[in-house]
Formats: sequence, structure tokens, C-alpha cells
Amino acid sequence: MIPSEEELIRREIANLKMLAQKGRALEERGLGSKLDKLRELLHDQHIFGDSKAKLLIFTVFKEILDFLVDQFRSWGLRVTEIHSGMKVSDRYTPVTRLYAEREICEEAQAMETAEAAGEGINLKFCWLMVNYDIPWNPMRLEQHIRRIHRYGQTRDCLIFNFVAANIREGKVLQRLLERLKEIRKELGSDQVFDMVGEVILAQYLKRLFRGLCADRLTQQAVLERVVSDLDLERFDRICRSTLECFAKWELNLSPSWSGRPKPKSDALCPKWLKSSSSKPRPA
Repeated sequence: MIPSEEELIRREIANLKMLAQKGRALEERGLGSKLDKLRELLHDQHIFGDSKAKLLIFTVFKEILDFLVDQFRSWGLRVTEIHSGMKVSDRYTPVTRLYAEREICEEAQAMETAEAAGEGINLKFCWLMVNYDIPWNPMRLEQHIRRIHRYGQTRDCLIFNFVAANIREGKVLQRLLERLKEIRKELGSDQVFDMVGEVILAQYLKRLFRGLCADRLTQQAVLERVVSDLDLERFDRICRSTLECFAKWELNLSPSWSGRPKPKSDALCPKWLKSSSSKPRPA
């Protein structure tokens, strides 16, 4: 017997109530071990006892950002935040990007951001960074690192990537990070992490995860592809070519300028320019 529409709605409501109850239970225990690990890390790095400490945390989702901001404030930390819904404005207008940058520079101990600070912000006064969520685009990790690991940084930077290794997505991300560490060890250079965006395409992981969710790929097949696709020789070749470009003293911009339209003044004869400039202008 086919259930009626009213019966289907009742079942859907019951399922939603069950999911809401599980969500509240998860929230009450603090999102489990991931948050516990974060607090343990802050204790190990003496963030709680150092009022001048500067910590940068990246999340993918705005909801996680709001949750962490509340948690940090309940722990007694001074925290500011940046997200895509904030205006740029100026350094003296609250709840704006520039105001948040000033806060982390002068007063706050931690800045939490939902990808909005991935590019264009100089945070070299921070030395500790946590990627609380790992983005599917590995190039984002490279952009995050560049916020603090840049010219003018006076301390060794510590970067922690939080991965839930007990789920399928987490296992793939963990294997990817392990593979990058293996290549870094083989090449003996930190340039590996600077070249991630050149070697791993933006949609690479997304395609793998979609295949995994649709059962077109097994988890073992995805893990093997992560190893085989990240080729050591390719990383080495790209790193060497990049260093060669940086080592050159001269930069030839003529190819990039050759295709641009010339100003109209270049098409005028000199005598016309002379005659037009010599004519008296009306008062």
C-alpha cells in the first residue's frame, strides 16, 4: 500500500526532529575531539598565558566561524573575525575588514576567518596558523600560508591542518598532506608547498570526492590516485623553473605590451600636434 502524502510528511518531520536532536547533542559536547584538539594545541603553544600571542584560524563555513568565535570568547581570549559579508571601510569603523585587521595587529590574540583573508592581507605579525577546515582546493592552503610566511616575518611559522581522519573525505585529505610531506622530504625544499597550486588543479579533489560519493571510485582507488598523480619529477621540474625565473635580473615585458592598443597621440603627426598646441585658447 502506497503511503498517503500526509503520512510521508509525518515521516519527514520525524526524521528532521531526529536530526535536530543529534545536532543539539553534538553542539552540547563541543563538536567532539576536533575542538578538544584545538584547545590542547592552544595550551601547548601557551596562547592562553601570552597576551601578545597572535593566532590565525581559517574555516570554510561561516557557521563554524561563529561557533569558534563564541568558544574563544568563553575561554577568555580576545578574538576578532573576518568573513565575506563584511565591508572593507576603514580602520576606525567597527565590524569591517580593515577594523578587524587593526584589532589583530593591536589588541586581539586571535583572528578567525572564513576564507575572506585568504588573499591580499599581510598578517606577518602572526606566527601560528590553524586550518580548522581543509578546503577541497589545495591552492587555498598555499594562499593561507602566504598570509604569515612572507618577507618581514621574524619567527618560525607553525601551521596545523585539522583533518577528521575517521571519515572518507578526511582520509583522502590526510593522504594528500602525507604525500606532500614525502615529496618535500625527497626534494629537501619547502618550495613544495609554494607550488601546490601549479601541480594540483583547483577541481582535482572535487572530482575525486564526487566520484567517491557516487560510488564510481572506491576509497582505496582514490588514495592510490593521490599518490600516483602527485609526481615527484613534476614537482621538481616546476620548483626549478620557478627558482630560475626569480633568479633572473631582467624582466622582458615587451611580449605583454605588444598586443595592447597604442594611444591615439602616437598616430598624430608631429606638425599637427605643434599647430594645435600653438593656437591660442579661448578666454
